[in-house]
Amino acid sequence: LGDIAKKFGKRALVVGNETFLQDLNAKIIDNLKKAGVEIVGGGVVPDAKPNAPREDVYRTESYILHYKPDFIVVAGGGSGIDCVKAANMLATVGALETPEIDHYFGTGMVTEAYKKHNVKALPLF
Repeated sequence: LGDIAKKFGKRALVVGNETFLQDLNAKIIDNLKKAGVEIVGGGVVPDAKPNAPREDVYRTESYILHYKPDFIVVAGGGSGIDCVKAANMLATVGALETPEIDHYFGTGMVTEAYKKHNVKALPLF
């Protein structure tokens, strides 16, 4: 992971399930650090509760906006991954379109926002 990820920058936000994936999270961080990647935020950011509640999406977006990583690594299940994808999108287009997540619900809405503002989300692993 470290050798691939470092091609996308030097600063990573790592989001993970701290209940069940502590060993995996430690391996991810170790691998990134060995590749010379800085872990922003001081460690693993907690992933989302089931069904990625809005408060978890907005919390994760806050980490992205505050720490300005070059890329994001997420270790977890579907809710954690969905949360990070939504937070990544909000951090990318929220200030350009609207920071209200409901605006982006519906087929093609996120793609349309990226195209309209000619931006891309941060790389996500």
